[in-house]
Formats: sequence, C-alpha cells, structure tokens
Amino acid sequence: MISLFSYTSALLLSITLLTSLPMYDFGNNKTGQEWYVINDGVMGGLSQGKLSLTKDYLHYEGRVSLENNGGFASIRAPYGEYNLTSYKTIEIRYKSTTYDFAFVLENRQRFYEPTYKHNLPSTNNKWVTLKMNLVDFGGYQLGRKLNTQLTKQIQSEIIRMGFISNEKRAGDFDLSIDYIKFE
Repeated sequence: MISLFSYTSALLLSITLLTSLPMYDFGNNKTGQEWYVINDGVMGGLSQGKLSLTKDYLHYEGRVSLENNGGFASIRAPYGEYNLTSYKTIEIRYKSTTYDFAFVLENRQRFYEPTYKHNLPSTNNKWVTLKMNLVDFGGYQLGRKLNTQLTKQIQSEIIRMGFISNEKRAGDFDLSIDYIKFE
C-alpha cells in the first residue's frame, strides 16, 4: 500500500517537473546543473566533450571522432516526465560554430528506440533564436531518418530532451545555449 507521504512526495515531484518545464533558463536562473554529457564512448567511439555552466549560458565544446565506429556527441537533461501536449512550439536561443546540432526529444530509455529531433544549424558563433513547431520534429532511429512525426501521444510520453551533433563527420564543435522555452 502506498503511504500518503509517498503519494504526496510523488505528486509534488510531478508538479515540480511540470511547472519547471516551460523554460530552461541557463543564464538568468542557472538551471542546467543536472544536464550531462553522453558521447559515442557509450558504444566504443572516441568523441569527447566538456559541459559547463557559465554565468550566462550552458556551454558544450569538444570534438566528434569517427574512429572506432564513433560519430556523435550530446548533452541531455535528466530523465523525467515531460508532457508537451499543451505546447505547440519550442524556442531556443543558441550559438554554435562549425557544426549543426539537433534538439532531441525521447520517449523511450533504450538507445535503439526512435527519437524525435529538429535541426539547429550552425550560427557562425552568432546568437540566434530559433522557434520550432513540435509537429515538425521528425523520427530518427540510430541516426537514420524515419517516416514518422511527433504525435500528440508521443508528446505526452517525453522522458528526456537534449542536444546531439547532427552531422556524421569528424571535427571540433562549440555550442552555447541561453534558454529553451516551451510555448
């Protein structure tokens, strides 16, 4: 039997996750300490990246390597329950050099399950604000584009989000994110 305390704690955690979702403000509110790096080393690759929270933004820099079947670098938010059905767009203010990244939404924990992403083109190190419609997120499985879109059902099941290198080529990268806003 679930105790009233356990139920109340779970409810408060759920409310916190839902109320904190409309915006990750890495600069002003310093959200982002819980974000972490996942590179291709989890599958034997040699890509490297360093994540830091500056006074103004979340900063991720490193190098993508194709050696040893590598080819991606990413940062992720912690797992949670993110119901996006009441939102239509995601706005991200970012800057990057030399490398396209993608904003990724996941609804499964297994790495080989489909994810949904939207490209964030390189900005030549200039700050840009990109507004993306959720219906424009496409399905991908292990880097291969699928013929699927982000449905309302999948939007209600999001468990993690993040950024991933969106080109399969070796090279240095630099990505800075000011905020992510759900509208």
